[in-house]
Amino acid sequence: MNNNKHKIKSKQKSVDNKKRKIKIVKKLNSTKRTKKVKIYNLPKQKLFLEKVKQVLPPYLNLSGLLMEVLNISSDAAYRRIRCETEMSIDEVIRICEYLNLSLDGLLILGSEMATFKYISITNNTEKFDVYLKNILNNLDYLIPQNDVMLYYAAEEIPIFETLFNEHLVSFKMYYWMRNILSIQELQHHKFDFEIIPEHLMKIGNNIYKKYKQIPSTEIWTNETILTFIKQIEFCLETGLFKRKEDALKIIDAHFEMIDELRRMAEMSFKPNLPNIPFHLYRCDVMIGTNCIVVEKNQKPILSFISFNTLNSLSTSNEIFCREANLWVKNLIKKSTLLSGTSEKERFKFFNEMIKKSEYIRQKAIDAVYFE
Repeated sequence: MNNNKHKIKSKQKSVDNKKRKIKIVKKLNSTKRTKKVKIYNLPKQKLFLEKVKQVLPPYLNLSGLLMEVLNISSDAAYRRIRCETEMSIDEVIRICEYLNLSLDGLLILGSEMATFKYISITNNTEKFDVYLKNILNNLDYLIPQNDVMLYYAAEEIPIFETLFNEHLVSFKMYYWMRNILSIQELQHHKFDFEIIPEHLMKIGNNIYKKYKQIPSTEIWTNETILTFIKQIEFCLETGLFKRKEDALKIIDAHFEMIDELRRMAEMSFKPNLPNIPFHLYRCDVMIGTNCIVVEKNQKPILSFISFNTLNSLSTSNEIFCREANLWVKNLIKKSTLLSGTSEKERFKFFNEMIKKSEYIRQKAIDAVYFE
């Protein structure tokens, strides 16, 4: 009898335990169904992704970028975009490197600090090659962008214009490598059109061709041309030209560059590309440094400031770019537009430029040359 009672109690306990487990499972399932996806408060991530969207090439959307660069699925990409998944520092760095963004634009926004990118090029031909290719990469990035404008405040002739043709490319490469970068193998060599490696010549030619495909505004002064004249003068006075005809070919190429610039200013667009606008200003205020500001959708996204004669510091820091852009726009307000209908001012400006260049042509004719 007692045994039967014990068995009944055990069965009842077992049934109760099963019911309790069923209730727990139902409660868990109910919780899972009603549980909402947690949206993290990630203001820095939101800000970072907003900045990334501003500089995306037209052929790529934000989810596609994350999938390609981070090698993740579409679902994982959208979780990061919605801030349901926090991005790691490694992921952020990989995206910055892919888009050539500086991380400071996200990390120290609102402070008085900015980080810059540059390439060390002194005494090193290989690094100079990297430097030139970096210019090409920046131009390649800008070419497909919509609503882009490159502003160039030119203390000296813009690097893009100085690479106008093969004769100018040869001379500028030689001058930079020998006298600015102190490349050892050129220290005891006079100028020759064949002295520059072919691959550097090709990069130089491509830089000018690609620049022609980008809408741009250049701000010159009456002194902008003097740097080139002084470079030729230095080579003449130090006997770095072996032949008079070489010096005269370079100076003739310089005059061709001036004529091309004049025609672009007259037409207000790049050569043979009427859909690529070009604006030229003459500024009466001393510029003091070479500065490039790139705008996209009328917002500054990149800045380049010259240093060490040839090199440049670049940043996408939002505050710095905004200040550089404001400086450039203030220069424009104090400048005279030479493009389009400003025929009289344009004639005076280029006439003065030609007079200054004629001085160095005559000096090349009168100079003594030694093989």
